[in-house]
Amino acid sequence: MCRDVLQVFLVAAAGFLVCFRGLFPTVPEYSTIPFAMRTLFDALSGSHDLSSFDDNPLTTLGALLLVTFCVLSSIVLLNLLIAKLAVRIYITIIYSFITHMILLLGDVFSG
Repeated sequence: MCRDVLQVFLVAAAGFLVCFRGLFPTVPEYSTIPFAMRTLFDALSGSHDLSSFDDNPLTTLGALLLVTFCVLSSIVLLNLLIAKLAVRIYITIIYSFITHMILLLGDVFSG
C-alpha cells in the first residue's frame, strides 16, 4: 500500500514537473529540470514566491497549477503517513493479541 501511494506521488510530481517546464521555459526557476524539481519541492515547504510568474502571460495558470500541486501533494503525502501508521498499529494490535493469548493459555494449562 505504501509503495503504491509513493508511486502515485512520484508520477504526479513528474507530471507537474514536465508541465511547469513546458509552460514556463523563460522563468528562471523552471528553466531546467533540476531547477523545476527544486522549485516544486520548495513550494511544498511553503518557501516559494509567486512573483516569478509576474512577467509571464500565464501568471494565473502558473499560480493555479502550483497551488494544485501543493494541495494534491499534501493529500497524497498525508495518505502515505496514515498508511504507514496503520501498518504499525495493525502489527502492534496483532502482537498484543498473541501475547495475551499466550498468557491466557498459560494460565489455563497451569491451573
